[in-house]
Amino acid sequence: MDEEKMMILRMLQEGRITPEEALKLLEALEKRRGFPTDKIGRVIEETFSYIGNLSSELRGFFETVFGPAGVSTSISIPQAASLEIDHRGGNLRLRGVEEGRDLTLSGTARHRYEVENGKVKLHTARGDAEVSVPAHVSELRAEIRGGGLTALNLSIGGRVSMRCAGGSVEINGLRCSELELMVAGGGLSCSNLSVEAVRAAVAGGNLRADLGDLKSGRVEIDVTGGNVELKFGPSPAFSIEGEVIGGDLSLERELDQISREGGRFSGSIGEGGAEIKVSVRGGYLRIK
Repeated sequence: MDEEKMMILRMLQEGRITPEEALKLLEALEKRRGFPTDKIGRVIEETFSYIGNLSSELRGFFETVFGPAGVSTSISIPQAASLEIDHRGGNLRLRGVEEGRDLTLSGTARHRYEVENGKVKLHTARGDAEVSVPAHVSELRAEIRGGGLTALNLSIGGRVSMRCAGGSVEINGLRCSELELMVAGGGLSCSNLSVEAVRAAVAGGNLRADLGDLKSGRVEIDVTGGNVELKFGPSPAFSIEGEVIGGDLSLERELDQISREGGRFSGSIGEGGAEIKVSVRGGYLRIK
């Protein structure tokens, strides 16, 4: 198989193009070379024959892409295992379940997974997926491209990292030691968090967080091209500082010892408590 076809297959393997786009590129390639259009099927047949001879890892990828959709799976998760989820082309829903349960996967997405050395890697694509995550998972990393993410009542022993491109993220109920959130091309909504340290970055969407009676920990928020709303309960304790560029600072909740200079501000509620840093560019900041 020549170099140009190899390049198309490599792009498909890396997820840079879809299977349909790959076949169109192969067809266009053969047309450019003067190959009869009624023999394009032979090119496709040759491609799939080549796939069958790839290494086991690459073959697993193609089986995921071309395999049947909507198959439910149950995976035994070792104690204190880390979980990595790579989801492309659909929405992902994570739901927490009690310790000792298996991880279960359902939905319309195709999938494959690997369990090795205390690490579980789950790959899902081209459809919506729902994953139940048991509480004995020690670390969670989820990356979503071309869809949104919903996380409900998760309990993770250590760090959680969630990255989403092309969709919005909604989290309602999450307990972990450290939380990193990165969202591009969508909004972020958080509530019922029990986290020691939070870092959230959003580009091209709004951020809304219900922080309740926050009294400890560290929160860092960076939003570009969107608005930020921070809601607190009746008796929080925190200090806050930051900047708002190209938008307004709206205080529906009075802060103690507030200082404002240009786009920068600082203030607090109560004594001691949590530390909050906020940067907003191209939107407003509302504290309530």
